[in-house]
Amino acid sequence: MGGGVVRGGATDLRGGPVRAVRREVGVGWDARGASLGIVGVTASAHGPSNERSRDEREHLQHGRLAGPAGVRRTGGPGRSSDAAAPDEDPATCDGGGHGDAVRLRGAGVAFHRHLLCPGRGADGDRREQDPRPLSTGRRLRMILVAGGSGFIGQAVVRTLLGQGADVAVLTAHPERSKERIERLGARAVVGDIQRPETLLAAVRGAEAVVQSLTFPTFPVEKPSKGYTFEEFDHLGTERLARAAAEAGVKRFVYASGTGAAPDAPEQWFRAKWGGEEAIKATGLDHAIVRPSWVYGPQDRALNRFVTFHRWLPFVPVVGDGKQRLQPVFVDDVATVLARAAMPGGPAGTFELGGPEVLSMDEVLATMMEARRKRKPLIHFPAWMPKAAGALLQFLPKPPLSPDAVSFVIHDAVADNSAVLAAFDITLTPFHEGLATYL
Repeated sequence: MGGGVVRGGATDLRGGPVRAVRREVGVGWDARGASLGIVGVTASAHGPSNERSRDEREHLQHGRLAGPAGVRRTGGPGRSSDAAAPDEDPATCDGGGHGDAVRLRGAGVAFHRHLLCPGRGADGDRREQDPRPLSTGRRLRMILVAGGSGFIGQAVVRTLLGQGADVAVLTAHPERSKERIERLGARAVVGDIQRPETLLAAVRGAEAVVQSLTFPTFPVEKPSKGYTFEEFDHLGTERLARAAAEAGVKRFVYASGTGAAPDAPEQWFRAKWGGEEAIKATGLDHAIVRPSWVYGPQDRALNRFVTFHRWLPFVPVVGDGKQRLQPVFVDDVATVLARAAMPGGPAGTFELGGPEVLSMDEVLATMMEARRKRKPLIHFPAWMPKAAGALLQFLPKPPLSPDAVSFVIHDAVADNSAVLAAFDITLTPFHEGLATYL
C-alpha cells in the first residue's frame, strides 16, 4: 500500500482562493487482490481543516475497500452522507460546504465534487453502482456521445468511461465545453448537428454513436436560433444518423421519449418520432430508448421545484397535480443507453420508466420528504403560466413558454416489460434516487 500528500495554493472553480488546500490519497488492494482502492479527501474550500473523522483516517491510512467492484461515496468532513450542504442548490451545485470523500473500488477515476458538479463524483451519486460489465471484454473503438456535456449525456459518458470505453463527446462549441468534457475524462470532437457538413469527420472511427443531444434552451424553444424540437430531435438526429451510416458506424443509440408517435398532440413527441424513423431509414443497427420523466442532479424539471421549495413558503404546482409520472433516475437511463451502445447490446425500441407510477403531487411530496421539510402545495390553473409564457417567450433568454408549460403537465408513463427483459436492470426507487443528491 502507498499514500502521499500534496500541498499547495490553488484557486477554486468559482474564482475564490483555496487556502491551505491539502489532498491526501491512500491506495491499496483489497483482500482478494481484485480491486484497486483510492481514497481522496480535500480540505474545505473556505480554509484549512485539521480534523478528520475516524472513518476518514482509517481509509487514508489503509486504502480500505468493501464489497464488489463499483463506486461508493461518503459525506465529506462536516456533512452526512445523505444530506446536501445547506447552501448548495442541486440544480446548480453552487455553494460552500466541505469537500466530499470519494472512495473508488474497481476501475475508474473520481474527482472532487467541484470538478464534476453537479453529480459529485465519477458516477454522480452516493449509491453503489451496478457492478455488471457492459461489454464482452474485447477492446472497443471509440464511442461518440452527442449531448455528452448535458444532463443525460454526462451520465452516459461516466458510465462508459467506468467500463473502460474510449469516449468522445460531440460539441459544436469546443471553446465553451472542451475543458468540461476533458474533466469528465472524455475528449471533445467538433461537430454540429445543425451543420451536416461537420458530422462525417466527427463520427468517422466511431464504433457506436449515442444521441442524447437537445437544444440549449430546452424545453423553451428559440426558433430564431433554430433551437426547436423539430430541428434537434428530428432533423438533427437524421443528419447524425446519416453521417454515422456513411462512416460505417456499427450501432446508433437514441434517447427518445415515452409518448413518441406520429400523431402525438405535443410537437416534441412528433419530433422524437421523426428522429426514430430517420434512424430506421438508414438501416443502421440501432437501439431506441424512450425514457419517461428523467430526474437527477442536473435535471431542469424536478430541480425547479427543489428551488421553489428552498426559497418560497409554498411549492407552486401547475394544474391539479394529478398527472401520472414514472420518474426514472438518470443513472438508470445512462446504464441502459451505455449497454445498448456496446457490441452485441440489445437492439430495438425500449420504453423506460422508474419502478413507481406517481402523481405530480406525490412526486413533490416525496421530494419534500427527502429534504426533510414539508410545505403546502399551491395549485395554479395551467392557463396562468401559459399566458405568462406567451409574453416571456420573446425575451432574449425566455424562462418560460406555453409549450414549456405543457411539457411539464403531460402524463409520462412507460411500459418497462421490454427493457427489463433485455437489459436485466434493477430500477432505482424514486426516494432512493433523490437521497443520492438532495
